[in-house]
Amino acid sequence: MTNVETLYRIWVYLQTEPLFWLTITIGAFLVGDYLYKKSNINPLVNPIAISILIVSGILLTFGIEYERYCHRCGRGPPRVQGRTDGIASDSSTSLSMRPAITPSRTQSSAFHQSS
Repeated sequence: MTNVETLYRIWVYLQTEPLFWLTITIGAFLVGDYLYKKSNINPLVNPIAISILIVSGILLTFGIEYERYCHRCGRGPPRVQGRTDGIASDSSTSLSMRPAITPSRTQSSAFHQSS
């Protein structure tokens, strides 16, 4: 087995482990934090934005789908049937089912008196 094949097998194994993706994510944040501190805490050098760019670059470079990255970290995007905007909701708490919140009579009269 050549060195390239050995490295490829190690890479494939590591990709399936959540610890690998966690290490990549934390490492990317540490790089971003280092750059942030080196820039004298310039708000344009945001460590979160930098870590997102680094992780995104890794995913794009190696052709790894975001769902695979999220799933291996223990979380994935919400899957809600019938919704296309990606927002999870519970049908029992939809806007039409929520009770209206109105101030009680004493609260509304106290508000009008202080105005």
